[in-house]
Amino acid sequence: MARIVRQPPVEKKRILVVDAYPMLRHGLVTYLNAQPDLIVCGEADSIPSALIKIAECKPHLLVIGLRLGAADCVEFVKALKVLRQSRARHARIQRSTRNTATIPPARKSDTR
Repeated sequence: MARIVRQPPVEKKRILVVDAYPMLRHGLVTYLNAQPDLIVCGEADSIPSALIKIAECKPHLLVIGLRLGAADCVEFVKALKVLRQSRARHARIQRSTRNTATIPPARKSDTR
């Protein structure tokens, strides 16, 4: 008789999607939520709303567009550095080849 082995539930990584274009955000959210180990915890269309959402949903990962309306990714990264000084949550920036930037969670060695 076959025995059923239960796997422990996988903790899904929370993602915040930040982009000025609603259609692009919707597509990204749909794709990311279809992945078994990912869940979108929030969306934002600007830097100020993204900072609020970061505080609310505490994402593991951010997916951001390089242009956010009148502002851009560089301003957002500067704002995250200020946030990092107070909370030491996000430590390094990685750019992908598809004109998005991601900010992975801080590792213990990065939070000095």
